[in-house]
Amino acid sequence: MLDRKAKPIDSLLEVLIQRHRIQKPRPEEILMEHWRTIVGPQNAHGCAPEKVDRVGVLHVRVANPILRRELMFRKADMLRKLQSLPECDFIVDILFKAG
Repeated sequence: MLDRKAKPIDSLLEVLIQRHRIQKPRPEEILMEHWRTIVGPQNAHGCAPEKVDRVGVLHVRVANPILRRELMFRKADMLRKLQSLPECDFIVDILFKAG
């Protein structure tokens, strides 16, 4: 039988918090906080981030085709702004969806 010393619960909690990034804001929360800056105030009302998938693609719901086209023209600039945000540097692409 193994004789292991008991570890304090606070050290276990600290490991779990770090491993699962519990205290850090999620990328979606950071995106929502900075959305108007990323897409511009005139476009922010007609689109919204939906999710960031596992491969780093941000899915954005867009209200109409005209706005979708405008955002596609600004995609490179938006991507640069996204990648400069904390916890969002892994985002590699943006997918605009009608809806």
